[in-house]
Amino acid sequence: MAHWTEADQAELDVLLWGFTGRFWSHRDTCEVCRSGVGWCEQTTKDFGRLLEWKNARSLLTRAESLREIA
Repeated sequence: MAHWTEADQAELDVLLWGFTGRFWSHRDTCEVCRSGVGWCEQTTKDFGRLLEWKNARSLLTRAESLREIA
């Protein structure tokens, strides 16, 4: 990613760490996630929010970078 900073990556690392920690705890009590076939609706939504954050952060960082150039 051309406009992805080390700070962006650090934030994403924290979010991924939180997501995976919650997922493994959740998986212990969720039949769907425990089955290994796929994720339940809640886990899918949580991961979707994580991807939305990543995409939005990338666009915002790009905009900030372009402002510095102008």
